[in-house]
Amino acid sequence: MSGLLPALGGGTGNVIQLAAGGLSGVLAMSALIATNVVAVNPAPAPVQGNLVVSSCMDRGPALGVAKPGDQLWVTGRSVDGLFYRVHLPGPIGEGWVPAKHVALLAGDSIPVSDCGDVASATGTPGPTAVPATATPTAGPTATGKPTAKPTATPTAKPTAKPAGPTQAAPPTNTPTATPSPTPNLGPVFTTQPISRNTKIGWNPLQTLNCPYPVTISISAAASDPDGVAVMQLWALKPGATSFVRLSHDFTTDGSRWYGYISTGRDGITDDGPLSYYAVAVDSKGAQTRSVTRTLEVIRCDTEAAISGGINKTPLNGIYYFYPFSCDPDADWFTIPWRYNLSDKDGLTGATITYSLFHPTLSTYRRTVTMTRFDRIYWIASVRIPHSYSGATSLSWTITTTDRYATKSSGDAGRTSRTDKAAVRLYTCVE
Repeated sequence: MSGLLPALGGGTGNVIQLAAGGLSGVLAMSALIATNVVAVNPAPAPVQGNLVVSSCMDRGPALGVAKPGDQLWVTGRSVDGLFYRVHLPGPIGEGWVPAKHVALLAGDSIPVSDCGDVASATGTPGPTAVPATATPTAGPTATGKPTAKPTATPTAKPTAKPAGPTQAAPPTNTPTATPSPTPNLGPVFTTQPISRNTKIGWNPLQTLNCPYPVTISISAAASDPDGVAVMQLWALKPGATSFVRLSHDFTTDGSRWYGYISTGRDGITDDGPLSYYAVAVDSKGAQTRSVTRTLEVIRCDTEAAISGGINKTPLNGIYYFYPFSCDPDADWFTIPWRYNLSDKDGLTGATITYSLFHPTLSTYRRTVTMTRFDRIYWIASVRIPHSYSGATSLSWTITTTDRYATKSSGDAGRTSRTDKAAVRLYTCVE
């Protein structure tokens, strides 16, 4: 394809318009050239601004003169690109112009040509190569027609259909999608782990009277198409911040699994809540975690040793309370206690709750805190109103508390003893 030259004056120097394409373009020049009417003869020297069209690049005689604004079809170019071959109407056919004095109106590719090459009359102009027809400045007024019309791009004919009815193509069977593999969801707990016990004993002193079992059993059941291979036991011990897997997993017996927790074997060294759960693992490694259960760990208490009672003073061979004054104006009399208390867990305190019964007055009830007298002796004393001097009996309960009482529940860490004594408060001392 060839290029299209723009109008003269569009760049530096004098430029004419050259239309790119085959030999079907039209040139309107001076009176020396008229399309298909006046033959192109050697032109006189061009006036200022006109462009001489030569017969062969910069050689050969002049064939005509192109004026600024004229357009020509460009049909070729020199090897060095310094000259364009242009189409001339009439018998002349073609000529050459310097490339430096023209500019293309289109950027199509221009074939390389030489002087004497015959341009094809069926050349196809570029898509924008429409030649402008200018009025000639001299010569006949007939309007020139292009010697050749642009050849239209042939359109491919559709393929003829076969005679007779068209047979529909057989339906294509949709390929069956490959089913996705079923995900392994892991075992299913048919029975969540559970123990019949909600309390477990912690017995660091190996006391013989611990009211709670130090080992409890746990049972569970789980199923899986691939089989349950392992059931782990995890526990959060009192005072800990994370679960740990115990050293002994569940064992299976038929369809059920059995495990246990032992405060001694599992290193439980404190009382408080203990949480646990199970993890069932199938033969392919898929896991399922059970619900979480809770136990209460209680320290097994060693009972305190308690002996002693009212510290009575003998009077006439009979032991009474400390003698009180016979003075009717006296307001109080005193009842003292003295006890020997000991506990392997370590005592932190003791109290006495007493009740004084009188035949005519309401029962006199109070609680008094005991005081450690020396390493093992604890004492307490109370003052009773003088009006109760005719009381018939006195009962009391002494309760000791060891150093684990604040961490234990129920009666753990506490030991009680109840004593009674007959009261004869009819004798006074002058």
